[in-house]
Amino acid sequence: MLDYRKLFDSFPGACLLLAPKPPDFTILDVNAAYLGITQTTRAIIGRPLFEVFPDNPGQPDASGVKNLTASLHQVLNGRAPHQMAIQRYDTLQPGTDRFRIRFWKPTNIPVFSDDGSIACILHTVEEVTDMVLLRRGLKDQSQRQIRDAVLTTQEMERMEISQELHDNINQILFTARLFLEKAKSAERVDDAFLVRGHELVLKAIDEVKKLSNALLDYSPEEKQLTESLEDVLGYVVDLKLFNLTRNFELPDEPLIESKIKTTVIRILQEQLANVIKHADAHNVIVTIHFSNNELELSIRDDGKGFDMTRVNAGMGFQSMKTRAAVMDGRVDITSYPGDGCQVRLALPIRPR
Repeated sequence: MLDYRKLFDSFPGACLLLAPKPPDFTILDVNAAYLGITQTTRAIIGRPLFEVFPDNPGQPDASGVKNLTASLHQVLNGRAPHQMAIQRYDTLQPGTDRFRIRFWKPTNIPVFSDDGSIACILHTVEEVTDMVLLRRGLKDQSQRQIRDAVLTTQEMERMEISQELHDNINQILFTARLFLEKAKSAERVDDAFLVRGHELVLKAIDEVKKLSNALLDYSPEEKQLTESLEDVLGYVVDLKLFNLTRNFELPDEPLIESKIKTTVIRILQEQLANVIKHADAHNVIVTIHFSNNELELSIRDDGKGFDMTRVNAGMGFQSMKTRAAVMDGRVDITSYPGDGCQVRLALPIRPR
């Protein structure tokens, strides 16, 4: 028999169940993803929706409550799902009276009883703040909102260089260090680990050269995505830290833009580094699936997991989400203490 609670909490999308009774639309239940993304607790259950999530009084033209109320009424009257346009709906920062700028893509769905009446409304949201702010030329830095700063071309380049140093070169050097430490810790120096460590140091030097060339608008011949994936996974396999299973279903290479390839590789590198540093995993599964013009990367481990309401900022999840948002994609992260972690990247593939 299905465990409703476990099923609801395992769903990667952020969901609320609302009573179909205006004007309160009382919160009946909430899943873990919603609590994580809104930084709230299960104490919100039983409270009116707009008491928990009021409009930002500092935003004179705030329309989040008005628009969401209209959508919920449309669901009740039309007895059909309603997908809202992207909404600005700021949320309170935990423990303060300050609001944080947030943008959402909400959907409201009626759930029917056996007698045909609406038992509740399923309210789901996808946060698209990074994408909206990047498109508008605004940047959220160190969790402080910068409302008036417009990103210049130079600032965008600096951000890309910083990401490339952190997400690529840093991860290569981290893996090289692991090989060299393994060689050093053996009873006698292990030449195989020394060779692999040396190869990775040379690879890091080569990546620095490529980054330098990119700044001069020079692009060497692109590597195939499959080849790049196997390079990254090959080094991880050689470390023998956990069992790694992979399954790739890719579209034709000409369909994949260079920036899409880079995004996939960098997020894979970042999460594999997280698994090595934090997860204590025995098994890792990496899959890539392509359907309906969308490429999906999944990295799943069976490690110790973590509480999503207390995410370690050093794990680079914000960097992953920012990379995905720039390409109109998204990153979903699901983890529970003792139950591993899954990172899912979805990117639209447009015909070239």
